[in-house]
Amino acid sequence: MRAGGGLMQKTTFTKEQISELRANPYTEYVSEKTIRFTPMFKNEFWYLYTRGISPSKIFRQLGYNPETLGQYRISNFAYKLSRKMEERTNLSTTERERDLQSQVDALRFELDSLKKIIIREDIGRRKR
Repeated sequence: MRAGGGLMQKTTFTKEQISELRANPYTEYVSEKTIRFTPMFKNEFWYLYTRGISPSKIFRQLGYNPETLGQYRISNFAYKLSRKMEERTNLSTTERERDLQSQVDALRFELDSLKKIIIREDIGRRKR
C-alpha cells in the first residue's frame, strides 16, 4: 500500500489472511502487523535467492501469496536477510583469521622452542 508522498507502508493482515499465513509450515509467528518466518524458510529463501530467483517468486514457491504479504514486506525481508548473511560471512572470515593467527602463534612458539633445544644440544656437543 502506498501512503501519500509515495512511501511504501506495511499493510495489516485480516483475520482470514492470518489464518492463511498460520497454515504455512514456514510461518513461525503471525499477528495483524507482523510475520516471522522459520529458520528453514530463511535457508530455503537464501538458497533460491542466491540462484537468481526473485523474492516474490520464492515466496510464491514456498507457499505464500505475495499479494497477501505485500511488496514492502517481501523486499524488506530480502534486504534484511541479505544484510544478515553478509554479516555472517564477514564474521566467519574474522573467526577464520583469528583461528589462523592462533595457529601461526603456536607454530612460532614451537619453532622457537625447537631452536632453543637445538642450540642447547649444539653447545653440549661442543663442550665434549
